[in-house]
Amino acid sequence: YANRLLPGWSFCSFFALKESLAFVYQQLGRYDYALQIYDELQTLFAERNEKLTAGFGGNESGDDGAFGVVDTSIKDYRRRVYESIITELDLRVYLFSRQRLLCLLSKRLHELAERGLRFVNQVSRVASQDSITFEGFSPGEFRDAWVFSAARLLAATVEGAVRGAEIKDGELVKDSDRRTARLVAGFYVAALRAFSSLTAVYVRNQQTQTESNYSLSSMPTWSNPSQDTDSQAESPRVIQASSIFSNPDLKTALRSLKDTEQLYTELAFTAASLYELGGRPRGAAALGGDAGLIRLRNGSYREAEGLLSLQCARFISDDGWDSLHRRSRAALAYAEKSLGKVQEYLLSCLAMLIMYREKRRLDSHHDMLDYGDQENHPPDADVWAREAREATIRLPRVMKYKLEKLFEVYVLPNATPWKQGNRATATVVVESDIPAELEFDSMAVELTYSADQGTTDPMDQAHSGQFGHADDVSVAGSKKD
Repeated sequence: YANRLLPGWSFCSFFALKESLAFVYQQLGRYDYALQIYDELQTLFAERNEKLTAGFGGNESGDDGAFGVVDTSIKDYRRRVYESIITELDLRVYLFSRQRLLCLLSKRLHELAERGLRFVNQVSRVASQDSITFEGFSPGEFRDAWVFSAARLLAATVEGAVRGAEIKDGELVKDSDRRTARLVAGFYVAALRAFSSLTAVYVRNQQTQTESNYSLSSMPTWSNPSQDTDSQAESPRVIQASSIFSNPDLKTALRSLKDTEQLYTELAFTAASLYELGGRPRGAAALGGDAGLIRLRNGSYREAEGLLSLQCARFISDDGWDSLHRRSRAALAYAEKSLGKVQEYLLSCLAMLIMYREKRRLDSHHDMLDYGDQENHPPDADVWAREAREATIRLPRVMKYKLEKLFEVYVLPNATPWKQGNRATATVVVESDIPAELEFDSMAVELTYSADQGTTDPMDQAHSGQFGHADDVSVAGSKKD
């Protein structure tokens, strides 16, 4: 390497020379020394920003399938190195495949998973560069197909050992095993993201939604609900699958919406189970509704509603999920309104208003936001309130809902104490600090009184609101500015 500034020096020749020493160490069983040599070669390649004469590559048949990551017999990589005709992609794949083998021989699975995730991310970034072109692919298509394949191949390398480790109460016992499980879950998350991008390209339908577009502005109207593909023939939503992909699972998944949803569900649930084993239930819950989101995007509203309902139920039972709950609840509301489920949609509207109120109170506590300024009001709060009112008009009968989380209810102190035998009176204040107009037909407030040894304790209040089917809705309660 000291001769790198001399004429005729090449990185490929240096690579071949150093690798011969790595093979010697491998034969002697010193996998750590051999791995160190490949680490040095990888560092030099990155530091020098080597531009190989063969270019980036990715244009040979099967390159998008990333098969060389786990099988170096796919190509004659070493010969190409010796002859200095190897592409950048092939060199990166070969370099990592050697590191992978040495990690397996030395049983360093956690390190293998760490290296694998870095490797997948590095290739993904390089393949995304505008200057790189691929025959038959757009840069994004090749990148996503390669990431999908490489991530799944590497996950399969480690996953069996992780699931075979000791488990207690749904989690792996050893901390090292838990950390490895989370890394393997990371492979599936990478594959999910790549697969989602590919399905967005190959599922051609102007009426489908993207995961981030379940806002109120995109909600269907009650008079024109969206059509559910669960009860339709699939012809209106034909998958424009391509034969260019090398990965057989990817080809199969892009044949139909059903195959797409099935694979997405398998990937999401596998990742979620690994996060559970790794002691990260929040990561598992976040993925639990992703299968619902992909069904919602594809128009399978009934299945989407079922999956998202399960996820939202978990968010309600546990604390600390508000950010994820808001995303999933908005998507669930879209599915419910698309299916014409008035009562369920009303409950989702109320849940969104409750979360807005809780967020406002938390932000006010930390002096982060001033919602007294109209420009800083929580987005869509007034619109969710209007949607709730429109839903109540369509209820088939008068229905009652507990709304204690929407209001602050208290009794004003009396000027004079109550005495036995006198008719008691009380002033009850019902306030809402949600920046929206809330309208009710009626509101029932239950007051309970308790006394201890002749002294009057503060009253306990329980309260509930009642939505009804009415054309003229009056306001009950006060709106706190």
